[in-house]
This record gives sequence, structure tokens and C-alpha cells, in this order.
Amino acid sequence: MFKRFRMRIPFAIVQEIVAQAERELPSECCGLLAADDAVRPGEAEIIEISRHFELTNQLNSPIRFESEPSSLFAAMKEMRRRKWELVAIYHSHPTSPPIPSRFDLANNFYGDQVQHLILGRVERQWLARSWWLLETGYDEAEMDWGDPIV
Repeated sequence: MFKRFRMRIPFAIVQEIVAQAERELPSECCGLLAADDAVRPGEAEIIEISRHFELTNQLNSPIRFESEPSSLFAAMKEMRRRKWELVAIYHSHPTSPPIPSRFDLANNFYGDQVQHLILGRVERQWLARSWWLLETGYDEAEMDWGDPIV
């Protein structure tokens, strides 16, 4: 059985993702979060994110996202080259809380082995929560951000 993990996102990456979400308003933004493959998802209790990859939302929609294939391919190619593992998918909800929608659940092509980080914009403030998307719903995932613990 797959072991769930806590995702730790350096604050600088969080800031870059929020900046992307702001730039892409009123549409949803999307991207990937990767970590060094020395710590594989499912084998570690805490996984530190090494890099984020901004993807293009080809739907250009405020309520849905679909990664444009060439941006997704380029990100996956770079991860393979650097021997990084996919840890999470992220996207924004520009007008709603950071909770998975029915569309998010129906279009989960990555299964329950990656986290799904959602930034929701509520009263002009971004909130972030991460989730395990399951066949029958979702569970909240553990995550935190800040500088790496030394």
C-alpha cells in the first residue's frame, strides 16, 4: 500500500506559485511540484519540494484547468533529466475556497500517489490546502511551508 507523506514547500516556491495565480487571474493557473528522487513519494514521511513547474492552462477558464501538452511534456522531460520525482499537482480556484471540485475529482489522472495543492481565493486572499484525491472523494494531506529544517 502507498504510504502518505507530508509535503514541505519552501516559502520562495509558495510565493512564486501565488504570483503565478495572480498573473493568470481570472483564469485558473496550474503546475507541478517535484522533489529530488533520492526521497521517493511513498517511502518518506516528509518530502521537501525542490522545484515547481508552471504549466499553461489551455482552457483559459476561471473554473477549470487542463495542462497544455507541450508545457506538461517540457516539465516532465526536465524532471526526468534531473532525476526528480513528481510529488504534487497544483492549481488555483480564483473565486472559491481551496477544496477539490467535482471536475478536479473526475479529471484526476495521477491517482492517489501525488498530492493536489489547491490555492483558493476568498475575499481577495489566497488560501492553500493540499489533498489526496481518491476514487470516492478526497482526504486532506499534510503540508507546510517555510525554510528547510537544518
